[in-house]
Amino acid sequence: MNRGGFALLLGLTASVLARPWSEDVIYLALTDRFADGDASNNVPPGSDPALYDASHQDISRYHGGDFRGLENAIASDYFNDLGITAIWITPPVKNVWRSGFDLGGPKTGYHGYWTQDFLDIDPHLMSRRSLDGTPYPDSADGRMKHYKDLVKLAHSKGLKIIQDVVMNHAGPVFYYDANGNGRFDREQESEWIQPYQHVGFHNNAASADIPEGNLHRTGPEGPVERLGVKIPTTGILSKLQTYSRKGFSNESLGKSDGEEVTCDFFSLRDIWTVPVGAQFDTLVDEFVEIYAFYLTTIGVDGLRIDTVKHVHPAFWDAFTERLRKKLGVQAKDELFFGEVYDDKPAMLGSFTWRSDWP
Repeated sequence: MNRGGFALLLGLTASVLARPWSEDVIYLALTDRFADGDASNNVPPGSDPALYDASHQDISRYHGGDFRGLENAIASDYFNDLGITAIWITPPVKNVWRSGFDLGGPKTGYHGYWTQDFLDIDPHLMSRRSLDGTPYPDSADGRMKHYKDLVKLAHSKGLKIIQDVVMNHAGPVFYYDANGNGRFDREQESEWIQPYQHVGFHNNAASADIPEGNLHRTGPEGPVERLGVKIPTTGILSKLQTYSRKGFSNESLGKSDGEEVTCDFFSLRDIWTVPVGAQFDTLVDEFVEIYAFYLTTIGVDGLRIDTVKHVHPAFWDAFTERLRKKLGVQAKDELFFGEVYDDKPAMLGSFTWRSDWP
């Protein structure tokens, strides 16, 4: 690119960031269902081939949409022609790929909400080469580089990228040893889902290791380096005591009496965000480091926060305050918005108006 073209690109990127969010038109792209731009990632090495449905008929399995599908659409001005100015993508992080029991039966993490590693990108989304043919390493760095290139391409077309993020739960990263035999009996629903326990917790939770389903201990498991940036994560998300381990009740999801913030989501493991917990500050800081990396190094423009109602409100106060402090002046340009589902106006209103803020 010549100097004039480079200057034009810099100017366009600056205008993308400067445009008020109130003027943006947002397109939600469920990446796996958007476009299959690269068939080579449909069955990542080591994964169970049965988790991918080439016929696109089974909504519980992967369909093949990926970063390349989004990149092809961005490069061809598909979004620009629609009048779109911001793309909200479902969580791109590395997921557990299969749960034996979720919403009544086996499912896959095609949608991105079953995090296994908060600082890695799912191999289902990554290509081996960039659009211009440059190889990507088959590593967390290579996957992050592809994500960063996607964001850069979007910016060059005047498009912002919003990353969907989850802090309420991880994927089915451990099991409940319901029969006490010391192993994960994957065909038994009781080892994926235990009944909600109001007092105390299930003390039979145990870590599992199922490579073909990417069911492993949650990452990062300690400090990591991505794209040359050292991220001082502690590994708190890899520890069983970071999760409530209270099990699941169908009634929990619709409640607003406190039960909804401590229950699993079917086989998805609830993160223990209670503010009086000894790990509270470490957990908040862990997520601040993780999402500051995506906002700064990767360059995403905003965060859409999943399942806000199911996390202790004090956690959101601490997280947003500390994240904005870490971002500094950049924070004023970022968008943070969240999802709250409830049929009670008073509950919904508590997330849009607060009388106790400074």
